[in-house]
Amino acid sequence: MNRLNTNNVIEPIVKDFDYQMQIPFLLYRNSKSKIFGIWFFNREECVHITYLIETVMESLKDKSNEKTKKQENGVDIFSLLSKAQEDFNKTPTKQDSVPPAFSTPRDCTSKSVMDFFAKASTKSTQKPIPMMSGGDGENVLQRLMSNPAHTVEHIEKQQRSITPQEQVGCTDFEPNSTP
Repeated sequence: MNRLNTNNVIEPIVKDFDYQMQIPFLLYRNSKSKIFGIWFFNREECVHITYLIETVMESLKDKSNEKTKKQENGVDIFSLLSKAQEDFNKTPTKQDSVPPAFSTPRDCTSKSVMDFFAKASTKSTQKPIPMMSGGDGENVLQRLMSNPAHTVEHIEKQQRSITPQEQVGCTDFEPNSTP
């Protein structure tokens, strides 16, 4: 602020900016509640700068009043978006446009291996597999599937009983502790 100084101080004039003119000083408090004073050598410059600050402060008040009026009279963006979503959900989808010959059947099979084997074992118990000609008259696959010792669950139980498991309790576990 010194005319001979190369560093200028820039202070934003915002809604919380307070000022007071006491010639030859212009005192102000910024938004961080720090109080500063500017000394003017020329009295007219002090009055002129104070007048400029007053006009800027009035324009800030006018703009804030216009914004509040627009918000009161305007439409809420959230209500517009929610109404658009409701309208979209109410409109029926056009599934008749795809010819039935080209429609793909839904794949009802599960993606997990466990469900796959469970479905296979229930299908084998519901439908008897026709016997193949030869040997002892029974299909080898049917014998394996009918024996409960060959199910995935049974094999996993056997592996768990053979493999030692670490007992980890929730209260005993401390992530950064050293033994």
